[in-house]
Amino acid sequence: MKKILMTNAYIKNYTGSEVDTVSIANYFVENGYCVDIFTLDKGYPLLKSVDHRVRVIDYLENEELNDRYDYIWAHHYPFLDFLLFDKKIKATYIHYLSLSSYANYEAYPDYYQSLSLVSTLSYEAKEQNRIEGYDNKYFNIFPNYIMEKELKVLHNAKNKIESICVVSNHVPNEVERIKAIFEKKGISVDIYGKKHIYKLVSADLLLQYDVIISIGKTINLGIALGIPCYVYDHFGGDGYITKKNINNSFKFNFSGRYSRCKYSDIELVENIIQGYGECLKDIEECQKFAKEHFLFETIINKAFENMHKQPMDYEKLYQNYNLLFRKSPLFVRENGIRQNLINKGKLFLQIYYAKDGNYSEKESIKVEIIDKTVKFNSKKFSRSLNFRIDLVNRAGYKIDNLIINGESNSIDKLTTSGLLTVSKSLISMNDDPWVEIKNLNYLELSFNISDYNDEIRNSYYSANYLKVNDLVHAEKYVKGFFKPKLVIIISDKIQPDMFIIKNDKAEVLQAFCNYNFKTNQTIIEIPINSNCIRCFSKVDMNEEKLIFEYNWSRLKKIRRRLFST
Repeated sequence: MKKILMTNAYIKNYTGSEVDTVSIANYFVENGYCVDIFTLDKGYPLLKSVDHRVRVIDYLENEELNDRYDYIWAHHYPFLDFLLFDKKIKATYIHYLSLSSYANYEAYPDYYQSLSLVSTLSYEAKEQNRIEGYDNKYFNIFPNYIMEKELKVLHNAKNKIESICVVSNHVPNEVERIKAIFEKKGISVDIYGKKHIYKLVSADLLLQYDVIISIGKTINLGIALGIPCYVYDHFGGDGYITKKNINNSFKFNFSGRYSRCKYSDIELVENIIQGYGECLKDIEECQKFAKEHFLFETIINKAFENMHKQPMDYEKLYQNYNLLFRKSPLFVRENGIRQNLINKGKLFLQIYYAKDGNYSEKESIKVEIIDKTVKFNSKKFSRSLNFRIDLVNRAGYKIDNLIINGESNSIDKLTTSGLLTVSKSLISMNDDPWVEIKNLNYLELSFNISDYNDEIRNSYYSANYLKVNDLVHAEKYVKGFFKPKLVIIISDKIQPDMFIIKNDKAEVLQAFCNYNFKTNQTIIEIPINSNCIRCFSKVDMNEEKLIFEYNWSRLKKIRRRLFST
C-alpha cells in the first residue's frame, strides 16, 4: 500500500486549506493509499469529517511519523522544511501546493525548483509569483476543484429567487444588511461562516438554495451543480457568473479580484434580482466549463503524471540548502509548543472508546468546548464499544442535563470518577472527571456546562458571605439559608495528603485525599450539621494542622486560626 504524508497548519475548522487537505486525504484512502496528515493542532468540528483510516498527527505526536513515504503532499512551507531538514523524512515524490498569493506561510520553499512538482491555485497567483521573483516555468496550476461524487444530483433552477445562501468567513457589512432587505421581499437568506451558521458546506447544502453568494471553492461547486452563483465578498466581486466572465473570474480563483466591483446593500439586492434571469440562460455553458477546468479526478491524474517525471534527489537537496538544517525547525517547534500551551488553557471533552475497557489516547476523540451547550454525535460503529467520557479537563465546572443516547442518566447508575453530585448537577472535582458507559454501538451526547466558581462568587459576594484567609487563600462560601452548606475552594499553596472536615464533636464529616488542589478550581461541598466546622490538613500520618474554624451560629464573626504555609 502506497504511503502519503500530507501537511497543513491546522486540521480543526472549516477554512479553505483545512477542508481541502481533508477532502484530498479522504480521496487517497478511498483509493487504497495509507495517509498521514501532519499539523500543528487538530480538533473539532473538522476532525469529524476525516476518514477513520487517516492518521492526523500533531506536533506533540511527531515521533509517530514514518521515516519514509512514497509521496509528500504539502501545504504551508515551514512544515515541509521541518519534515525534510529537521525530521529528515524522505519521500520518492514531493508535491508542494500553495493555496494563496498573500498568506505568509503559503509562500514557496527556497528549494521549490528541486521538488517533484510545485503548484499554485490560479493564473492570478502565478502572475504574483512572477512579480515576487519566482521562475514560473516550474509552476503547475492546481485550481479549486469539484469531485465527481459531488455531482450525483444537479440543481433544478426556479423562475424566481426564493432562497439565497451566503458562504463567507469574512462577510462584508453590505452583505450582512441584504438579509433584512431580501426577507422583506419574501426571499430567505442564510449566512454560513465563522460568525454565523458554522457547518461544513457541501453539495447537499447548496442544492437547497436558488442563488449562492460567495467566493472561491464554493463558487466552483455551485457552478458545477448548476446553481446561479454571485461572486462577492470583502474584495468586492464579479457579480453573477455567466459565459462572458467565467474564464476571467476563474483565472482569479473566483475571488472577486477580477472586477473588484463594490456595491451598497441596495445595489447588491437590485443586481441579484435583475441579473438572475440572464444568469439562468448560461447555466449549462458554465457547467460544461466546470467539468473541463476543475474536475478533481482530471486535475489530480495530471498532477501525479507530472510528479512522476522528477523523483527527489536528496543528496543534491541537502547539499544546496544546508543552512535549512539549522533554520527549518524554528517555525514548527515554536508554534507547536505555543499551541500546546494555548490548548492547556482551553476546555475539552474527551471521549475514549474501546472494545474491552482498555482505553488509550490513540483511541479517543477530543472536542474543544466553546459553547455553554456541548453536543457530540458519533457515527454508528460496526460493533458495541465501551466509552469513557471525560466531561471536562478542569476542576470546578458544573455539568447539567447530561443526556447520553437520548436518555437522562442518573449518575449513581454509572461508573464515575472525580464527580460530585450537587442537587441535580455534577461538579468536576479534579482535572480528569469521567463517566463510563458500556456496550453502545453509537454515542450521542449533550450537556450544559458552566464555571461553578463564578456561580458561587456571583451569588455570594453581594451577600457578604465570602471570607478570604489571605495567608492560605482558602475561600469559603456559605450557601443556602434553610439547608446551609459550606463550599471550600482550596489554593495550590496547600499541598497536603488529606483534608479532614470535623464538627464540634470532633467527628469526621468528610475527608478528601490525593487531589491536586488549584486556586479557585477544586471544590468541596459539605452539609453544615453542627454549630462549628473545623477544616484540618493532614500532611503525614500523625500531624494535623487547623486551616480554619467556621462558627455557624455567629455568621458575621467568623473566627480563623491561621497556619504558616
